[in-house]
Amino acid sequence: CTPDGSNAFYTPAVHTGECLLFDFCVVSGHSIMSEFPGEDGRHSIVLKLVDAANTTAYELVKNSGITTAFPMVEAVFEDSQVVSTDADGVPSVSTVTSLSYEAPPKDPWAENP
Repeated sequence: CTPDGSNAFYTPAVHTGECLLFDFCVVSGHSIMSEFPGEDGRHSIVLKLVDAANTTAYELVKNSGITTAFPMVEAVFEDSQVVSTDADGVPSVSTVTSLSYEAPPKDPWAENP
């Protein structure tokens, strides 16, 4: 489904930072996926980032410098930041209080001595 070969619904853990910066992801809007898949192996969208929240997600990925698998992101928002909720009950937020991720551990073998 994506240039990096991942599928955001089935393998979000391997979706790369590089791919998250492509126009397709940015224009379609970034989403936060469920941490664990359902019984069918499919992850659900738990939050849609629109407008400034989508820009914040783009900047988070861009400024991270991570081009490989991007770590799980935590979004913090207030009810007042929700601009709509879809038929499945998934909220869309136009701004977020914060977006953060835990940096992956550095590979000591990849560093120059």
